[in-house]
Amino acid sequence: MAGERLHPAGWTEVSAVCTDPARRGRGYAAGLVAAVVGGIAARGERAVLHTGADNARAVGLYEHLGFAVRTTVDFALVTQPGSSFTLP
Repeated sequence: MAGERLHPAGWTEVSAVCTDPARRGRGYAAGLVAAVVGGIAARGERAVLHTGADNARAVGLYEHLGFAVRTTVDFALVTQPGSSFTLP
């Protein structure tokens, strides 16, 4: 799956790019991202996306599709005391 989320003026974020682990490596994510980007471009907007720097598969896909790293951002995860939330 892939979709759109944020829409700052002149831009649209490509969001939620996901492929079932059993179906990876078949070009599904590339096709979906290309379709979403095509729709964004047809509206005269530019596509932007993000992923974790350690997500080598996503970074490789996005670079293959013509995206380039523009900037890096550090995030802080804040949880409620006693929360059992953990990052994968």
